[in-house]
Amino acid sequence: AKVKVKYCGICGSDLHEYLHGLFPQSPFGHEATGVITAVGPGVENYKEGDRVYAMTPGSYAEYTVCPQEHLIRIPDDMDWRRATVLEPLAGAAYAIDRGGVKASDTVFIAGAGPVGLMLLMGLKAMGVRTVYMSEMMENRRKKAEELGATMVWNPLDVKGPGKIKELTDNRGVDVAIELSGAYPALRDAIRGVHKEGLVVTASYYGDQAGRVDFSREWHHNRVTLRSSMPVWECSHRSQPMWDMARLERTAVGLLEQGRLQVKPLIGARVPFERAAEAYALLDQRPGERVKTILTYTG
Repeated sequence: AKVKVKYCGICGSDLHEYLHGLFPQSPFGHEATGVITAVGPGVENYKEGDRVYAMTPGSYAEYTVCPQEHLIRIPDDMDWRRATVLEPLAGAAYAIDRGGVKASDTVFIAGAGPVGLMLLMGLKAMGVRTVYMSEMMENRRKKAEELGATMVWNPLDVKGPGKIKELTDNRGVDVAIELSGAYPALRDAIRGVHKEGLVVTASYYGDQAGRVDFSREWHHNRVTLRSSMPVWECSHRSQPMWDMARLERTAVGLLEQGRLQVKPLIGARVPFERAAEAYALLDQRPGERVKTILTYTG
């Protein structure tokens, strides 16, 4: 389907590619919302005029063409700005699903960006009482505290695994979810779970510095390490009961119910013509914005 783009969010993976080069299968510019202007032969369940979220690369443009399997229908009464967070919300829901988190679990989240904060809100909505978080940016730490995190610390100032063991009577958390894409954070996640615990990763690890010594950090503690990145045509691990379409419908439902405070996460709305300025701002002062969106007119 051909989609006239209204907004396109800047994902953390987009910023990484902008600064360090494209991934082999680049997802650059994949968080577009807009209106279908035309459909091709064989397209079912979508028509001209439908409001949609298009999860397809190359959407930093006035128009994008998206396969129907990567479209998510946006309800007519949903605010456009709320809809811009569907992809990171789906990522958060997928991480929770991959972690098999229960209300009685204790959880550690490394990274309080858009996905991390939505993950926190999702866990609190599920009834999870204890959620620890680490984040370098002060404004994001404050936002995590406002949204109900049990404790938030700066990993540059606090040794996370030691703090977690202190808070859990030397046991460790049940599930650790790593969202920052930094090897030191992955190491903290592995060290922070209890023996035979579960670590879920939802990040790209492009930085070659600070690699993890798996023989020490992973093997001897018998930790389960599970990727939750629902990208590059990978199927959902729980098919056929769950698939990506069902996960996306779940994300839409959470937004419709109004159970998640997503508007405070949306920062600057920048015209597409000033996209380079937006990326420079995110690079130079990353802590000033949680989620930045490019806008299109006409």
